[in-house]
Amino acid sequence: MSGFTNPPDPYEFHQAVWRIARSIPPGSVASYGRVAQHLPCPEDVPPEAYRVFGPRWVGGALAACPEDVPWHRVVNSEGRISVRPEAARREQRERLESEGVVFDENGRVDLGRHGWPCGPVPAGELLLQDFFARSSEVVASELVGKILWRPGVGGGRLVEVEAYLPQNDPACHAYRGRTQRNAVMFGPPGHLYVYLSYGIHRLLNLVCDREGVGSAVLVRSLQPLGDLTCLRRNRGDLDQHLRLADLTSGPGRVGQALGLDLSWNGRPIGPESLLVIDDGVRPSVERTARIGISGGRDLLLRYILRDDDLVFGGGAPHPRRGA
Repeated sequence: MSGFTNPPDPYEFHQAVWRIARSIPPGSVASYGRVAQHLPCPEDVPPEAYRVFGPRWVGGALAACPEDVPWHRVVNSEGRISVRPEAARREQRERLESEGVVFDENGRVDLGRHGWPCGPVPAGELLLQDFFARSSEVVASELVGKILWRPGVGGGRLVEVEAYLPQNDPACHAYRGRTQRNAVMFGPPGHLYVYLSYGIHRLLNLVCDREGVGSAVLVRSLQPLGDLTCLRRNRGDLDQHLRLADLTSGPGRVGQALGLDLSWNGRPIGPESLLVIDDGVRPSVERTARIGISGGRDLLLRYILRDDDLVFGGGAPHPRRGA
């Protein structure tokens, strides 16, 4: 169990920890171990070693974080403040109390009340650039059944996606060539193409094919997995009144539930942004025409999980102009 004083790639690990810390809302706290659980175990590190050293690496990352990272929202597994020196301990407690976090007479935070509830990253193989370096038709057909996950927030199983082709597809944003808006589509595969539809909805696409080819897959619907608290909060569903079928069915709802904005455009798929995970599920996939578009409606480029209630059906309450 020796030899793991630091993560294999400290820069990448620190960036991922800081991103998760930024997603912890005011009034909530997470433990160092819980933050570590939200990150996949680094390659070449045995899982049993990561369980021991991961929380320590998280502490090191937070000790070196920039000013915009809310480091004070991470405590130890007992709900206690463990930073040193004493001045920093007082500052952390004052910051937490100003956000409504309550300490008991023993200086502990009630993790049952204030604990950050979003679940750990699901197990499985992470799909990175090589998976997406193929035509969007092939990628879309194989994405159905995979898990899309934002560390620190959650996600679900992909049940509905649409492919957009680089040629002979008038619904594709790349149809008329490269522009400032669609430039990410022509970049390396395995990146996020996020755009605003009708000034309201933030739609998520996964860039495919080789660099220089404008091709992507639009994420239309997820089957939520794990703890849904963060997804519901992002959707504004604080009272948990939304039906499961309304939480992440539809591309606009997916973007909102995952907490995406235009700053996500161009980010690579991976631990610092969104994860695509293959957990071995191989569902029955159906291929249909795309919906909610005006051009290319005859192309069978919509891939759905057959007989799933969360597929967005035949209508398009969140209209958009393709990807």
